[in-house]
Amino acid sequence: MLVKIHTDGACVPNPGPASIGWVIRNSAGKVIASNAENIGHATNNEAEHRAVFLALEAALKIGADDVEVYSDSTLIVNTLSLKWKSKNPRLTVLRDKTLSLARCFRTVTFTWVPREENEDADLLTKAALGIE
Repeated sequence: MLVKIHTDGACVPNPGPASIGWVIRNSAGKVIASNAENIGHATNNEAEHRAVFLALEAALKIGADDVEVYSDSTLIVNTLSLKWKSKNPRLTVLRDKTLSLARCFRTVTFTWVPREENEDADLLTKAALGIE
């Protein structure tokens, strides 16, 4: 089963109280799972990483085989695609955990999208933080 995941993470201020949001759709575009939650104190980049990890965990639980992950974070997409090196030790740990989980699927791709195309995940993230 192919799923398409949109993820987002945020914190205000940076670092500060952080939240994540993700939406999983089937190949027909129907939302089959979503989540928004506070994750405690983190940086924005840590929140972005956690959003991808938690969404992949959910995709695994619903039986996904092939996963397309979409994020408006250039850093997340490029580090998880191994185009960029992770220089921050905390982000390296998060990257490695996420890539280890990604190996549970037949295929996983990471694609950057503009914020406007990531609106559902962005709105969930903001709602979890209590901002608009």
